[in-house]
Amino acid sequence: MRRAALLALAAAALAVAALTGPSAARATDELSLWQNGAHLRGADLYQRRTYPDVDGDALGPGPLGPPLRQKDFDQLARLGANLVVLSHPGIFTEEPPYVLDEGAAANLDRLVALATRADLFVVIAFRTGPGRSEFTFFPGQADTWFPGSLVNEAVWSDAAAQQGWVDMWRATAERYRDQPAVVGYEPMVEPNGNQVLANEYDPSAFVRDHAGQLVDWNQLHPRIAAAIREVDAQTPLLLPYEGWSGSTGCRSSSRAATRGPWPSSTTTTRSRTRTRTHLRGSATRGPSTSTRTARSNGSTGPGCAGLRGAVATRGRSGCRSP
Repeated sequence: MRRAALLALAAAALAVAALTGPSAARATDELSLWQNGAHLRGADLYQRRTYPDVDGDALGPGPLGPPLRQKDFDQLARLGANLVVLSHPGIFTEEPPYVLDEGAAANLDRLVALATRADLFVVIAFRTGPGRSEFTFFPGQADTWFPGSLVNEAVWSDAAAQQGWVDMWRATAERYRDQPAVVGYEPMVEPNGNQVLANEYDPSAFVRDHAGQLVDWNQLHPRIAAAIREVDAQTPLLLPYEGWSGSTGCRSSSRAATRGPWPSSTTTTRSRTRTRTHLRGSATRGPSTSTRTARSNGSTGPGCAGLRGAVATRGRSGCRSP
């Protein structure tokens, strides 16, 4: 009896490990893709809003770039990928009133469709949104290659902008909850309130002085998760942590994946790298590249903290701050 049970478990594990893409796994529990070893492999494809006066034609004709086409997704699949992380502008406007950006939403619809045709799983990750522009990712470079007026970091000080993120993710989850290819939501790419307003990289000092304030990501992501769970109880959430999702200073959960709330005990980590971690593996980015590789290989690369902050969660309870 025990041997039969073990064989059944092994067969189930092999069935999940053999997945190639959504067409081979329509009935698969999405959370299982993030548990029990490596199942996902692929790339992080990046698009942002274009600014002709800054970018010229380097990122294509706009309004979002660089251009992504069906052949890009097909090539990933041919190379053995079964996942694409769409690092994309949010589907709400960056300036008030914070409402649906029809162009951004239509573009994301298009990219999800392209990935689906290539038989790739999709994680939706929002780089920007209400009170947050692309230029938050270039600290110290304002008025060098872009005008400082393009920097928008109001999300860390404006309650209305934060409510905009909550509303945006509720609308996003409602829009994509029935898409079989979509197997994860990453609410914000590289939360950075600790630098933007607090300029604090020591985790204990940040928590002591700023816990629960608008600048604290740990009070915002539970509200986003709760809004998602109002309309989508199934799709896993990949929750990045404070401090550029794995650079200097962060609070993180010690559990890699959970169906319920985060554990009450947390670990504090510090790293001097700004390497983004994702999907139980590592993601690397060069200064001028538009794609970043991300592997679900059950290990971490140099300077990486694996999924310790990007916790996959499921269930109506969503998540709560550590």
